[in-house]
Amino acid sequence: MRILIAQASAAAKGGAENYAAALRHVLINDGHAVGTIDVRGHTPPGGKRSRLPLAITGRALWNWAQVCRALPKIALDYDRVILAYGEGPPLPVPTLTLRHSPTLFATDARLLACVGARPTGVRRAYIQLCRRVAGPIAGPHQTTTLCNTRWTAQICADVAGFPSDGILYPKVDRPTAPLNMRKPYRVLILGRIVPNKRIEDAIAVCETLHLQGFPIEVEVLGRADSRYARRLVAQLSRKAHVRVTPNANGATRARALAEARFGLHMFRGEHFGIAVAEMILHGVTPLVFDDGGICELVTTPQLRFRDTREAASKLAALCLRPDRADRMLTDLQRGAALNAAVNFDENALHVLRDWLDEGWVRHAAQ
Repeated sequence: MRILIAQASAAAKGGAENYAAALRHVLINDGHAVGTIDVRGHTPPGGKRSRLPLAITGRALWNWAQVCRALPKIALDYDRVILAYGEGPPLPVPTLTLRHSPTLFATDARLLACVGARPTGVRRAYIQLCRRVAGPIAGPHQTTTLCNTRWTAQICADVAGFPSDGILYPKVDRPTAPLNMRKPYRVLILGRIVPNKRIEDAIAVCETLHLQGFPIEVEVLGRADSRYARRLVAQLSRKAHVRVTPNANGATRARALAEARFGLHMFRGEHFGIAVAEMILHGVTPLVFDDGGICELVTTPQLRFRDTREAASKLAALCLRPDRADRMLTDLQRGAALNAAVNFDENALHVLRDWLDEGWVRHAAQ
């Protein structure tokens, strides 16, 4: 079957892009011919990329809006289309929508709060512009919908009025031979260096413990490709107990995961948390904000917090009782959501089976 995977920009290499790449790999291994489309162009199965007419690369939602505008015509050459970034246009072929967050184009304050955004006038105007460029958006009965966590599915149903047809957790690779060079007071902050990760709050938590006499060492590891990131990296590099490694390679990432004892993840309402899943698999005990799909990975209340004060208190408790931290980490490593993510390839085929079977029937009938 010919399947088109649509995303905003494959070059972004974030969670949504990695999810799409993993799904493409599964589908190709299952014998399908997979094409891709993003703001930089359309690449048919086995063909060369052609640019989208009048497309201008910009921020993520703007990129996706331009892809949505081009999709109805390009979709005619395919049996199936996967909207891998979120909601998109009604299409002339059966469509699967992957929702990583409850909604992309809504300006409602409740929905914006669910994705950690503020309902400012500028943000609303930007979303409305992107919505106009994208064109009509498919309703719940015009697409099959998969969500990346139960939390996302619940918000989609309760707030956005958009029911989910299933859950498919993002792919996380289990380390083949994780290293263990633990430093008892090393705290790792892992993930893209962007404002909503609240890295400054994590540093404040660690500085609170420093004042209490704990010899905390901090390592910040993540992609830094913005003015904000470069400014923050420069600021943190001046702190004696903080090591910042932007745009680290695989070996450096493995070393950081091997040395860290604890992880701090301050994102509020994280949809899943691939960085936290990696920490757990590598033997790093995480502390996370108590909201979002990330709570399906971190099910232990003692490892969740609602503000920086509580985060500092719980991190201090873990430092004082590392044996308890070990037991809680073992429980997380047995978690259902984590193991579903590790077994992504098998679960993807299982979840998509009905959708794919329907496609084969349609394809054979033509």
